[in-house]
Amino acid sequence: MDKRVLKQYMKEFDLSNLDSGITFIERKNKNRYGKNPRMRFFYHSDSLVISSDSTMIEWAKNEYKDMPLFRVFDSWKLHALNKELSKYNEKVSMIAEYYLISNLIEHNTSYKTEVLYEEEIQILYRDKRFRMALCYEGSNRKDMVAVVAYDLDDIIGVAACSNDTEEMYQIGIDVIEGYRGKGIAKALLSSLSKEILKFNKVPFYGTAFSNIASKNLALSCGYKLAWIEMETGEE
Repeated sequence: MDKRVLKQYMKEFDLSNLDSGITFIERKNKNRYGKNPRMRFFYHSDSLVISSDSTMIEWAKNEYKDMPLFRVFDSWKLHALNKELSKYNEKVSMIAEYYLISNLIEHNTSYKTEVLYEEEIQILYRDKRFRMALCYEGSNRKDMVAVVAYDLDDIIGVAACSNDTEEMYQIGIDVIEGYRGKGIAKALLSSLSKEILKFNKVPFYGTAFSNIASKNLALSCGYKLAWIEMETGEE
């Protein structure tokens, strides 16, 4: 994993190093989006960090001690976690997989594409069809680079990245129905990845663990699963 990613997570969890096995910490800092969930899980390689506030830290230690790391995300453990969280009118609110480039694979498309930067991206916000790609209104993040695909003058797909941290740019992609399955998303993802690397930033790609199409897209462009996050929130 890129050292800049690990540095970001150690900062968020207030850790000086990332040990193997399970590390339990009482919550201190907000995450990179300014949120402060009751419980947060970060799973990478042979390390799992479980952050909790004072109400559940001892429960977490008793529930997860001495067990294989990947079993923490099994359905029966999620059920136990949700049962405990229900005391606070909360539940598991997010489980996501995050991918980093292993060996970037380039893809091309016969459709016209265009690269837009920062303020140039504003024109795309008039079109509300690409919410998986663009931040739109109400976000504390900013779209930094976008790659747009056209069929003649019509926008048919957008890949964009937001400045989730100073060093990490998260990628989102949307291709409208009728144009999916034509390799457009692959071309947009590989093109945007190259643009991000030009700025010496870390491109990362997040998806729901059950979104097979999205996961296959990342893999097809040379991305590799790097870490898993889980958070809790209000019901």
